[in-house]
Amino acid sequence: MNTARFFLTNTSGIKLECRIDRDLARKKQSVVIHAMGSYSDCFQSTVQPFLTNIFAAHGFASMRINYRGHGNSEGDSGFITTTSGLEDIQTAIDYLKTLDWVDGIAACGVSYGGGLLLHTIASGKDTYKFLILLSPLIDMQHRFDKDPSVDVKQWAKDGFYEVEYDTGIKRRDYSLYADAANYTPWTDAEKIKIPTIIIHGNKDETVPYEQATKLNKIIKQSQLETLEGVGHRYSGHTDKIKIILDDFLKTKK
Repeated sequence: MNTARFFLTNTSGIKLECRIDRDLARKKQSVVIHAMGSYSDCFQSTVQPFLTNIFAAHGFASMRINYRGHGNSEGDSGFITTTSGLEDIQTAIDYLKTLDWVDGIAACGVSYGGGLLLHTIASGKDTYKFLILLSPLIDMQHRFDKDPSVDVKQWAKDGFYEVEYDTGIKRRDYSLYADAANYTPWTDAEKIKIPTIIIHGNKDETVPYEQATKLNKIIKQSQLETLEGVGHRYSGHTDKIKIILDDFLKTKK
């Protein structure tokens, strides 16, 4: 497996850190675009290498991208929104379309990245082979409205609130919530016409599990795999996820 690291510049002039893992022995190869969760460095996360290895075993290359303000990408992660994330993801997709060895694009989104890919695919701008969603954050405002730790009215008044991650305290600007009003995720879900698998823990404390069940009912070609008793993180459950993905990917080319 060959690894190439590089930067792309999005339409706002922000440099984004990227990585492609591919088999150079193949003249043509389909690529899975990875869309991570917010505040996740896709170069440091253990999830992305895990997924990359699964895709490689089924003949797929992988492209990872760090959103603005993540990893070594330029920008401020405190000001990410659905709109900014979509711009960053589209930058990576547009780049893939310029490569002569790319034989189709598939998509894999985790949490925040899942919602981004839903909107991206629903736009109809490009064609995708399949969609993999792990704990997808589909309805941003619903997620925060349901979170007892977040006072949305106070958030709007202060302009930001602080949240603790493994990497430290992060500020979330209110624009993350306000910007989500510009999107219609459940209407966009109706436009997804490709094979889709949704993997979600039914004890997810970050993204309500009910978003996954609703999404599964809307997307006609979807299947929902529920991880019983599992929260938003998959530590200790990767073996089960691998079995699920191997079964899904065995018929995909």
